Amino acid sequence: MNTEFEKKLLAWREKPIFLNLLCLIAALLLAYVFATVSGLPLKKVAKGVGNMGVICALICLAYYIAREAIVRTRKQRIKVDPSGEDRVRTFMMKLRAVHHIAGTMMLYLIVIHGSLMYAAGVSLRTSRMLFGGLTLLGLLAMVFLGFSLIKKPALRVWHRYVFLGCFITYLLHLALKFKF
Repeated sequence: MNTEFEKKLLAWREKPIFLNLLCLIAALLLAYVFATVSGLPLKKVAKGVGNMGVICALICLAYYIAREAIVRTRKQRIKVDPSGEDRVRTFMMKLRAVHHIAGTMMLYLIVIHGSLMYAAGVSLRTSRMLFGGLTLLGLLAMVFLGFSLIKKPALRVWHRYVFLGCFITYLLHLALKFKF
C-alpha cells in the first residue's frame, strides 16, 4: 500500500538527527523566503511563520482523526462501506508518512515564530509570551515522545495528553492579552 516515497519518509523516523536537521533547514528557508518575498514588517512575518506552524499542526491532527476513525469503527464493529474505508485508510497512510515531518517542522516554525516576535520587540512580560512559551515546552515534549513512540508504543497515550495540553495553552496564547 505504501509507495517507495512513503517508505522513505517513514524511514526518516529511524534517523531523528537527520530528520531534525532537515526540518530545521527547511523551516529556516521557509521563513527566510517568506520574509524576503512578502516584504512585510517583522511582526507580520512572525505571525505568518506562526500560521505555517499551525498548518503543520492541522496536518498532524488530520492523521490522528483518520486513525481514530478507523480504530473506533473496528472496536465498535460499525459496518462501513468498504470503498469508503479504503479511502480513509489510504488517506491515513499518506498522512502517517508525513506526520513526524510535520510535527518536527511545526516545532521549528514555532521556535522561529517566537524568535521573530522577540526580535520585533514584543515584551516578554505578557500573557501571550507566557502561554506561547508553555506551548513551546509542550511541543518539545510532544516531539520527544513522538520519536520515543518508535521503541515504546505505549507512550502514545502520553503523546495525546501532551497534545491536549499544547492545544489548551495555544488557545490561551491566542485569547489572552494582558501584561504583568
